[in-house]
Amino acid sequence: MSGDPIVAGSTGPVSHPPSGTHRSGSGYGGANPRDRTGIMAPKPLAAKTIKDLEKTLRERRQELLDTATSMRAEAAEAMADQDRSDLLDEDPAPVTDVERTLMVSDIMAAEVEKIDGALERITKGTYGFCTSCGKRIGIERLRALPETELCFECASKRKV
Repeated sequence: MSGDPIVAGSTGPVSHPPSGTHRSGSGYGGANPRDRTGIMAPKPLAAKTIKDLEKTLRERRQELLDTATSMRAEAAEAMADQDRSDLLDEDPAPVTDVERTLMVSDIMAAEVEKIDGALERITKGTYGFCTSCGKRIGIERLRALPETELCFECASKRKV
């Protein structure tokens, strides 16, 4: 077994699949198996990288939920105060601070949904792959936007 490659962080040699078998995205010994079309399948992200990005996603999710909860509580309080003052004032304000707060809270809720989608993709083992074209999303993009589901190319096309 002295010729078998050792993977960093592993406890021993890497096992190789029997010839003629295929496990998409497994990356046996650094190999990059071919998919059914004969095209090389992209290597999956390293487990440590996924774990680090998952931690980032979970922390960001909790931060957004905490902030949104606080903002909604403040908005509810302000709305109660505003209702009292509206009884005295006939001139309606165009967009109030309360409405702005609620809009920001809604944006945060949408971001939480994106994060939940990324966490679901981690669970399914599809995280890090573009949901549009199937290509691997660059690690730099994932570190900047860990909730992203699109590679740079597909995201650029959608914005046009």
